[in-house]
Amino acid sequence: MAEKDQLEKSYSTLKSRYSNEKLLKSAALRRAHLNYNKISFGQKLNAKKKYLRLLLSQAHTAYYLGSFHACVAISGSLLEALLQMKIRKELIDNGEIDFYYYFQGKKKNSIDALEDLDKITFNDMVNLSKQKKYFSKESFADLCNIKEIRNQALHSRLAPFIQTKDNYLLNIERNKKKITVTLDKSEVNELRDDGFQITAYYCISRMRNIFKELLE
Repeated sequence: MAEKDQLEKSYSTLKSRYSNEKLLKSAALRRAHLNYNKISFGQKLNAKKKYLRLLLSQAHTAYYLGSFHACVAISGSLLEALLQMKIRKELIDNGEIDFYYYFQGKKKNSIDALEDLDKITFNDMVNLSKQKKYFSKESFADLCNIKEIRNQALHSRLAPFIQTKDNYLLNIERNKKKITVTLDKSEVNELRDDGFQITAYYCISRMRNIFKELLE
């Protein structure tokens, strides 16, 4: 009986929390504002693509419900998994990828086997994507920005966009250089009440663009 009572109490709490009209209206606004088209993973879904689709769904849910830290963290993890899938396919197709990286203090000059994918870091994968020109210049910049925003959110704090007269700005440090990410007011005007919300929007919207660019 105690377990049933506890279950009823948990159900009542969650129903109250997630059926809240203000929460649902905010979620609906974010969903409508994102105004996205469905990302296609193709007809046949292997384990990697199923994992990516799961993360993509979780990133959207986190964003809609206002879990902005979670949205940013999942967006970064998605891009890491997406890059690994791309590199894995290239390795299978070509048998070897010329790329130098360090593992346990030793320099490696190529990726020769699938086991090597466990030895390279997210940063290595980003550098490899630049070498191989996987992305447009704009998408590569977004990839690097999201990686740094994700890292900062996980290890320090989530940085909010700050409103100026004409734009919204986010200052981050990338490769020991100060970088300013700029969003036009017209793009995020409906989200102007929350700089953290805009940071999450930037990450999920640009992550989607990168996704589509790599899957097309």
